Amino acid sequence: MEAFRINGVGTVGQLLVHPNSCNVIPGRVDFSMDLRHPEDGPLKAMAEAVRAALDRMGELGLTGTLQEIWYAPPTPFHPDCLAQVCPSAMIFIPCKDGISHNEIEDATPEDVAAGCDVLLQAILEKATE
Repeated sequence: MEAFRINGVGTVGQLLVHPNSCNVIPGRVDFSMDLRHPEDGPLKAMAEAVRAALDRMGELGLTGTLQEIWYAPPTPFHPDCLAQVCPSAMIFIPCKDGISHNEIEDATPEDVAAGCDVLLQAILEKATE
């Protein structure tokens, strides 16, 4: 269990409470969870820890279900940028209010152009190796 605490990340991206009233204890809560780890074994251990926590909720008189809707094995970047198909890396640019990976993500044309320039320079550097 200790191995996934070092590099593992879990994110609750959606939270739907029912009846969604400010003064009513929810009778049901639905949420999505994204688990990530650079290694498959610890990633599976993280998922198992979530399942075990869900099982323990019964001790509190609560019930729950867990449904895995998608699984992608970890694909670490090569030190020089290698992923599943070809050398790859990520380029980050500033976004309005720091929001990224979201439908309201917004970046200025100048920031996008600067990110494209970083990509161009990286391609040129790899081409001359």
